[in-house]
Amino acid sequence: MSSIVIVLVSERNNRITEIAEAQGKILDTANIILKHGDSSVEQRKCYEQHGYYFCTLTDGQGTTFLCVSSMNNQQANFGLLDRIRQEYETKNYLKAEVLTPFEDFIEDLMDNPDRYTPRLVVISVYQD
Repeated sequence: MSSIVIVLVSERNNRITEIAEAQGKILDTANIILKHGDSSVEQRKCYEQHGYYFCTLTDGQGTTFLCVSSMNNQQANFGLLDRIRQEYETKNYLKAEVLTPFEDFIEDLMDNPDRYTPRLVVISVYQD
């Protein structure tokens, strides 16, 4: 089970993609962070509230990617946001009328983060 409980993508056309396993205060806080963030500046930020970690990545062109995690692992959280951003930009979802494939990708990523995370393989060489 993933520690990610919410993913939100807010686009410059005011469309929001929401995949949420948590509701109430946590989702409300995530939406407040989206509304008050400056998406015209490329940046990464992380906040802690209600025992959860809210990480945002903005592309500087009006789109904000946000995830909420129960674990304080900024490397993993921003890795997930980078992967979502890559999928979003590669498939040009800003111009898409239907976001079901993007939503399916995010849900699958939340359920199976290891499938999308590059693994570090260490090969040891021993000499006599």
